[in-house]
Amino acid sequence: MKQKKMKTINWKKWLSFFMAFTFLFLGTVIEKQEIYAAQKSLHSIKIMQNGKNIEKKTWNIKAGHKEKITIKTKPSIEKKNIKFQSSDKEIVTVNKNGIIRAKKAGSARVTITVSKRGYKTKKTWIIISVQEEEHNNAENTTDTSDDTENTEQPETVKPAETPEPEASENNKDDSAAIVENPVKPEENGTGTEEGKILVAYFSWSGTSEKIAQNIIAQTGADSFRIERETPYSDDYNTVAYGEAKEEADANARPKLKEPLDSVAEYNKIVLCYPIWWHTAPMTVGTFLESYDFTGKSIYPISQSASMSVSQYEESVAFIKSCAGGAMVDDGLFTKNDEEIKKYIENTVLKP
Repeated sequence: MKQKKMKTINWKKWLSFFMAFTFLFLGTVIEKQEIYAAQKSLHSIKIMQNGKNIEKKTWNIKAGHKEKITIKTKPSIEKKNIKFQSSDKEIVTVNKNGIIRAKKAGSARVTITVSKRGYKTKKTWIIISVQEEEHNNAENTTDTSDDTENTEQPETVKPAETPEPEASENNKDDSAAIVENPVKPEENGTGTEEGKILVAYFSWSGTSEKIAQNIIAQTGADSFRIERETPYSDDYNTVAYGEAKEEADANARPKLKEPLDSVAEYNKIVLCYPIWWHTAPMTVGTFLESYDFTGKSIYPISQSASMSVSQYEESVAFIKSCAGGAMVDDGLFTKNDEEIKKYIENTVLKP
């Protein structure tokens, strides 16, 4: 009888099959882990300027200038995976390397999109506030047009908005009539059948003070200069990009120098100020929160280098939030003396 030969096992074939199955299994596990990571992990993004994170804030740049956006992420991302986009290329352009070019006055949002395999795509933004270079107005700094940050006219420091400075430290407008010792309310006094008027003003460069003095001359009203207990620096950059911006970012309330005892005798308050970092200077907030303005009428008058209406509207909203109970008029946003004179005559002095 013939013996049957036993079949030999093809180990190579089975080994190849086993390895193929293993790689397929591991590949599926890895893919699921990547999907899981994408669902759970997010980038940490910082937009840096001079060592500070300015993400979702305002960056003030003068027209005709260019700056570079510096991005820091966790985990680190290759530059090719970071995209930039401007909301208004007529005001601001930005290239693939994050170079910003400020073309003309205005504001635009720059959106930064960061993507990486295995992670969710994340977006963030900054507002670029472009101011025209004005060599005769320090108050526009940052809308420090009289102040610092918004620098819209010599009285804004936010920044326009922000943080927003157009003027230079040598731009202070000293042509305005500067009063060394502002008139105390009780020294001048005046008014209408509706009650006495107080002209309260904040001015860093002199622009808002000039406007206030014209109004005082027109109405015979009492005056009060709103000043910080610790004076702001005379240096534009220090005020616009330092003191004013820091106060705006912190929503601070600096102490006042020689505050009034009371505003009870006044029914109408004309409030003159510049735009600093997209709103009124924080020292104006201190003044408004220091007294009871219930039932009184407040008439805002402001201006800035960029003359951004949205920033002025933000400043009026700020005034309303600080002067609880007051009737805050829409006010006037202009540098035109005739317009201000007519507003005072037809609105403030109107019985």
